[in-house]
Amino acid sequence: MAFKKNSLFVFLANLLSIPGCSRKKPRTIVCLGDSLTACGGLVGKYPDYLQQQLPGHFIINKGIGGDTLAGGRKRFEKDVLQRQPDIVVIALGANDYWQMKRSISELTDDLEYMVKKCAPARILPELKKALTRL
Repeated sequence: MAFKKNSLFVFLANLLSIPGCSRKKPRTIVCLGDSLTACGGLVGKYPDYLQQQLPGHFIINKGIGGDTLAGGRKRFEKDVLQRQPDIVVIALGANDYWQMKRSISELTDDLEYMVKKCAPARILPELKKALTRL
């Protein structure tokens, strides 16, 4: 459990280092993910933790249990781009790992698609690794 808490602190520190995130201007952060985002793990849902640590900012939980990188790509327009957040946290890949149905290049294509859509929309992508092997 200490490892999971430490990774949350590192994750939060990364978000706080984003220019303007810790300042008074409220930022909108969309958390796009699977059940680890929607339901959480041993230390709870990280979007809830972010909301506690970043009061005054708007944290939107768009986690769906069982989702994959392909699912995140399909709903990226609706769940992220239409909301016009300042930051999107993409936390997908765990279910892809366990299912082992798609190649690494297909998974990479989905992730690159989402990241590339961020720049024209002026959204900063923050990638949260679910598993180190992906």
